[in-house]
Parts: sequence; C-alpha cells; structure tokens
Amino acid sequence: MKDDSTSRESVSSLEPFGITDLEDALRGPDGEAVRDHVLARLEDVRSSVDAALAQGVARSRFEAMQTVSIALRTACGLLRQVES
Repeated sequence: MKDDSTSRESVSSLEPFGITDLEDALRGPDGEAVRDHVLARLEDVRSSVDAALAQGVARSRFEAMQTVSIALRTACGLLRQVES
C-alpha cells in the first residue's frame, strides 16, 4: 500500500497559484495595472447594459440583462478588494 504522507507534503509545500490566467495576472508584478484594466472593462460593459435597461428592453430580455448587470457589479466589487 502506498504511503500518502509524501504526496501530502509535496502539495502543502506548493506556493499559492491562481486557478485562472486572471488570478495569475493579478498576483503577478503588474497585478495593479491588470486589476485596473479589467475593472475599467467590466465597468464599461456594465454601463452599456445599464443604459440599455434604462432605455427599455424587451420583457423577455429584461431579467437576463438585469442579472448580467448585478453580476458585473459584483465582479467589480470583488476586484476592488484585490490587494496589489
């Protein structure tokens, strides 16, 4: 039977890493610039979605667009919490 203590030790000694490319970029040396760029893009998209909602959209699209707006606002809030 194989001893799992060796594999547990090697896993516990790993440095933290991102699951996505964005996480890796945010942890990198240009993390603050990456965060600011992504935040600006998300806010631009959210602004467009909110403008469309304010102008009026088909009833069939309203709920989905409102959900997208909320998700974008949440993503922006999370990115603002990222330490550089």
